[in-house]
Amino acid sequence: MKTKINHFTWENSFPLIILDGVIKLEGSNLEKEVTTGEHIGKLNQIEKSNTWRLIKKQMKVTGRYVWFTEEDTVNCIGSSAETNQKKIPISFYAEDIGAKKWDEVKKNIYNKKGRKIIQMNDSCATRMGDDTSKWWVLDTEVPLSKSIDNYPVI
Repeated sequence: MKTKINHFTWENSFPLIILDGVIKLEGSNLEKEVTTGEHIGKLNQIEKSNTWRLIKKQMKVTGRYVWFTEEDTVNCIGSSAETNQKKIPISFYAEDIGAKKWDEVKKNIYNKKGRKIIQMNDSCATRMGDDTSKWWVLDTEVPLSKSIDNYPVI
């Protein structure tokens, strides 16, 4: 039997996924906004620049992924500024997309800084009610066409 896993996104990001036809790696939208300068002149310009700088440092030592869970809900997702939005699940079979269990992937991260960040993030997620032993990751974009939900790809 195949393992069903869910990627959760905020409702305002969902149309972008449909348009792109892929679920991008974490931080991809922020990266594009900051590296192209689209954020310049906006009220949160400094926040976005600083957030991207921090995320980049973190991903350098922990890896960069698309995240999934076996659970039907998720508490630890993206920015807390978006908590008034609905979370949309997009479902896949782990075996069909080559996803790997987070518990196995993180065992292969040996650098001290990366291990510390992982421990802090996992601990935070657990305190928020998520079961990190049910997390899966993929280190490449995921085509929406592989979803078991049959979303229209534009």
